[in-house]
Formats: sequence, C-alpha cells, structure tokens
Amino acid sequence: MASLTCMLYSIVCFLPGAYPTARIVTNVALGKPTIQSSTYPGSNSSYAVDGRTGGNFFSDHCMLTRDGNVWWMVDLLHVYNISTVNVFRRTDYPGHAEQAKIEGFVQHPTLCPASSPKVCVNQLGSFTGPSKIVACKQEVMARYVRVSSTTYLTVCEIQVFGQGVGGCLRNKVQVKEGHKLDDPSITMLRGDASSRVECSINCYRLHNCLFFNYNRLTGECQTGSGQETSASSSAADWDFCTIC
Repeated sequence: MASLTCMLYSIVCFLPGAYPTARIVTNVALGKPTIQSSTYPGSNSSYAVDGRTGGNFFSDHCMLTRDGNVWWMVDLLHVYNISTVNVFRRTDYPGHAEQAKIEGFVQHPTLCPASSPKVCVNQLGSFTGPSKIVACKQEVMARYVRVSSTTYLTVCEIQVFGQGVGGCLRNKVQVKEGHKLDDPSITMLRGDASSRVECSINCYRLHNCLFFNYNRLTGECQTGSGQETSASSSAADWDFCTIC
C-alpha cells in the first residue's frame, strides 16, 4: 500500500455522572500526573500534589525548579470547571511563589500549541500565611493546570478545586497510512479498537499520549507516550497517527 498522509477528527465526550467529583467541589489535583520545566535534585514535580501541606523543604517534600521562566503542570485526567486554587508556599524559604501565574488548558499546551489558556490569576501576590487561596477571576474549564513564573518556582502543595463537567472535544489526528512506529525506546500500550477514531479516543484519555499505531486488519491499538516523534517506517495494514 502506498504511503498516504491525511487528517481525521475524533470526538471525545465526558459524562459527568460517571465521575464521583461531578457534583462535589473537591481537590481534583491530588495524586494526579505532573511535570515541570526543570527539576532541582530531590524536588520532583509530584511533590506538589502528594497531600503534604507543610512548608519545610526537607521534611514536607516541595517541588523546586531551576533557572527562570519556568513552569509546573498537572494533568487532571478529566475536564473540570475550576473555581479556586490553594497554593502552599515554603515557610523555610518564603518569597518564591508570589510572582506565579495560574492558567488552565483543555488540551495539552505543549503537544497542542494552538490550545488557548484560560487565566485563573495573573499573579498570586503576597501571602499572609503559609498558604493562599485564589478564586479564579473567570470560569476556567480545563484538564491541565499550569503554574508559571519568570523566576524559579518552589511550592510545597497545590490544590485545585473544581467540578467535573460533561461535554465533547474535537481532536485533530494526523494519519500516515501504511506506516508504524516501532521504537524500542518508547513503550507502547496494547489494546483493541474498532477504528482509528476509537483508538484516538483511547489515546486522548491517557496521560500524555502523543501518538498511536492502529492495525486496520486486527484492530490492535498501540498507544504511546513520552518524547514527541514523527519517525515511522513502512508497515502494511498499519497506520501511524499523531494526536492533538
């Protein structure tokens, strides 16, 4: 089969009744996947959603980035209407959270650069205690919440409060027919799907899924995450797809 590159669109829908947080405003960031632009040794991004609200870097586990113009981000794994964000600063080394900006995205801002942010707050401002609760200045419907700063960023806990929402999103999928990604450095999760569209929906629901292979004959759906790539090789009956 000749190689053919084309585009398709898939619709991903969320049913609020299927999620326990749909009717209750709760901390939807606790234990969710995180990432940050850079990491100071011993200060992982996940420390900001581990449930520890103490302010000591050494005993309470706080995240810390290197350099300036940095960011931290959490994947809520579902779309929420976010009302407030509670930030717990370091009490042993205060003064490095006040400049932070908080915004939300429905789609991954790095994988989908056209994803428009909704700003919760442009700047946290001064703290009067160990934590600060910020009411978003507008409704923020988001799956991803990003905290950024022009200086390095260090906080001990970030709580995001919101309600699960229902609705549908349209995802753009670039399809390279007759090709397959087969890179031993990338782990692919294997499953089944009735079509490329269903395979793309499975990919979207996973954290940080960037691409997938779909076999048109067997229905095998291989979803992958990690470093973004466009490399693929010829493979009959397979389609290599990247999703945004």
